[in-house]
Parts: sequence; C-alpha cells; structure tokens
Amino acid sequence: MRKSFVLDLTCVLLLAASALAQRGGVGGLPQQVRKGMERAMQRLENKQFMTTLESLEQSIGPEEVAGFLEGALVRLALYPDGSFAAYSIEGGEVVSFSLGKQKVAIAPGPVKKENLLKQTGKFSAPRRPQDISLTLRGQGQEVTVDCFNKYRKRKVAVTFYVGPLDGLFCMGLAEEHSG
Repeated sequence: MRKSFVLDLTCVLLLAASALAQRGGVGGLPQQVRKGMERAMQRLENKQFMTTLESLEQSIGPEEVAGFLEGALVRLALYPDGSFAAYSIEGGEVVSFSLGKQKVAIAPGPVKKENLLKQTGKFSAPRRPQDISLTLRGQGQEVTVDCFNKYRKRKVAVTFYVGPLDGLFCMGLAEEHSG
C-alpha cells in the first residue's frame, strides 16, 4: 500500500512539473521562445551582427517578439552620436549601464513621457563589440541584468530591451534599416 502511494505521488509530481515547464516562465511566454531567441541571437553574434526586429520575427515569430517587447520593463537606446535615452516604467529606474569596462551613471530625476520615465545622457562608443549590462532600481532593490548580445557602434540606433522572459532577459535590436 505504501509503495503504491509513493509511486502515485511521484507520478503526480512529475506531471505537475512537466505542465509547469510547458507553461513557460514569467511574462506568459513559453521557455521555447527564450531558447529560440537565444539561438537566433547566438547565430547573429557569431557573425558579429546585431539583429533587427524584422529578422528576429522571421526567426522566432512575430507574436512571440511582440509579447516580449510589449512586456519590456526598460529600454535603453544608444545613438551613433554617443547619446542615450533610458526608458523605464513608473516605480523603477535605470541607475547605470556598463559597456565593457566603461560604467555610465545615469543622472537621477527622470522626465515622465507617456507612462514611461525618460533619462538621457552621453557615453563613449566602444571601438569593438562590448558586453553590456544594466543596473535597475525598483521597490528599493537594485538588480543588474546582463544583456544577451554585445553592443558595437553602428550608424543607426540600437535599443536594448529588458523584459520578463523566464526571468529578466535583455537583448538589443538595431533599427530596421540597418543590415
């Protein structure tokens, strides 16, 4: 009797775990979407290219990409002239970002723009692709999020999105008309 109970309990737990795994992570997008995004980004990173919205949609699907972008909590746009704009939802803010060894502190006092807080400033664009991470503050806590792909200076703006996708996930997209 006891062996039967343990076996039944194990089966129920395994079924529940597989159902939760299939449901996906935070943000309502399945874990397969994250893996697809990572594979597409890895292929492009290996070729030293930044992806565009259009090419990412072709790789993993427009609905999945739209769901991630709509759920983005933070956006950091890096412009070719060395300026940046950081956007965050109310209740949070971008404290700083690191671009390789360079750490760029973002001045407090964001300006409210269409339900988002906007902060602007200047940075030095790197000569070679660099890892990028963002330090965010919300509800009294600071969190550092490493972005999936690297930043390199381009002739168009590159926007890094931080959003819920099996935890916090950060990825950069170049403007559409870049290659």
